[in-house]
Amino acid sequence: MCLCVWKEDVLEKLTSSLMKAVLQEIHRDRDGESGDLGMVRDTVFSLIEVEEYAKTTSLRYYQTVFEAPFLAETKEYYLHTASKLVSEMEVSEYMQEVVETMKTARRRGQRFLHPTSITKFTRECEARLVEDYQNSYLYSQLQPMVQEERRQDLKNIFHLLNGIPRALDPLLDKFEERIKSQGLAAVRPWNTDKDKATSGNVVEFMGAVMGVHSHYHQLISDLFSSHKLFFSALDRGCRVFVNAQENHTHQPRAPILLARYCDQLLRKSSKGVGEQEVEDRLEEVVHFSLSFSLLPL
Repeated sequence: MCLCVWKEDVLEKLTSSLMKAVLQEIHRDRDGESGDLGMVRDTVFSLIEVEEYAKTTSLRYYQTVFEAPFLAETKEYYLHTASKLVSEMEVSEYMQEVVETMKTARRRGQRFLHPTSITKFTRECEARLVEDYQNSYLYSQLQPMVQEERRQDLKNIFHLLNGIPRALDPLLDKFEERIKSQGLAAVRPWNTDKDKATSGNVVEFMGAVMGVHSHYHQLISDLFSSHKLFFSALDRGCRVFVNAQENHTHQPRAPILLARYCDQLLRKSSKGVGEQEVEDRLEEVVHFSLSFSLLPL
């Protein structure tokens, strides 16, 4: 009964002025001023509590009175913010600024929003700060980011795009192309020089291939949160350069070199090299072969 009286005699009569004051305090805090988020939190929570007894519609009043205008104000605020930042900053600076802005926004929202509003709020921020500019602005720098392996830029753009459906596709394509080009450059001596395809250079070949694979495997772990789509792109890129042939008259050299490498390992085993070392190397070769389609499954 007390909650009903509070709602009807106080909240509903003061809704307009109360929400205006609440949104003003949020706006001030966003602008770096000392917004009274304690008042915001207490007011918002009271909107939830007045109808908690009505289990089927316990958030309707909160959603109507606060959440809807809050999300509308959020949209307008970040529309203006994004437009201003894009006009003033290069892509690299913009991404760093947006990463920090969204972290701060999430922390702020968690202080006064109901948990059901957090995802809606985050999506609105993403839409205005990232989606609105991903095609015309963010993607414009993908090529140099990947080609020059700008680690912080790559980490930031992955972080910003990861939550948006299909937004990572252009980055994945550029990343796979980078692996192919670097891998082809690494194995080109073995595909163009017959003398390089001798048993004496097999270890160098394996080192070149595994060096490329290890480099990008680590990069995925460090910058892309070990995302499975990037590991798939790594495997596809490696298959291309490992199975490359300089022209259509010659078979790829990789299977031949791999066979010679295995033969060398087995010969070492017969000469007293530790069995565990040989087994580890052979296991690595089998994994390498299956991953890059050098051996039949």
